[in-house]
Amino acid sequence: MSKSRAFIPVVLAAGFGVANVLWAFGPAFEEQAQERAEKAKRLADGEKPLGEE
Repeated sequence: MSKSRAFIPVVLAAGFGVANVLWAFGPAFEEQAQERAEKAKRLADGEKPLGEE
């Protein structure tokens, strides 16, 4: 039983760590996804990607 009691804090710490990363970097992830979607739309419309001439 002592092994399971030691396991609970580790799981909680990992869970809070993941939640913290998602909270801290969530806006950056959303911005990156939006940029990718805009780039895909430009490519679908036949425009050249930015940086290419």
